[in-house]
Amino acid sequence: MTPVFSWGHGVDLFTQRRADVLFVYGSGMRKAAGAVERPLYESRFYLITKPDDPLAARDVVRPEDLAGRTLMVGGGSPPALRHIQQQVISKVGVRYFNSPDHDSTLTYVASDAGVCIAPGFLNNLSGQFAWTPFATDATIPCYLYAHANDNRAALVSFVEFAQEDIHTRAVP
Repeated sequence: MTPVFSWGHGVDLFTQRRADVLFVYGSGMRKAAGAVERPLYESRFYLITKPDDPLAARDVVRPEDLAGRTLMVGGGSPPALRHIQQQVISKVGVRYFNSPDHDSTLTYVASDAGVCIAPGFLNNLSGQFAWTPFATDATIPCYLYAHANDNRAALVSFVEFAQEDIHTRAVP
């Protein structure tokens, strides 16, 4: 079994059977013939800052805590995140600018250009940034898809491990 990480073409790779498993967030994938959806978890939202940022020391960051800050937003943000971003922008009065992608956003955070609200599934757990829970009830559902007729022991074990492991530890 070979995992493939491709945000842009993952669905195509999966439907062409060039990938065995597909991670999908949001509303899931349109019904693909022969695909089985496996729910994983509900990803929460976090504020990404540098580790030495005063907001990183908080247990939870609230929208009003961002007053006077610069927030990065992205055109590729999932609908739930866009809604949170718009609420913060309109109610708190933060400055904001568009960041083209998550990697650019992390570069901007590292250079003190601003902070970002992001779903926890993007956290690579490197410790380079602080991921502080953001006060919202919104979540993004995350799923694994596998081919229905693929019953290889390694694949079945991987899917079961992913589902069990996520439920036995704190999930971003």
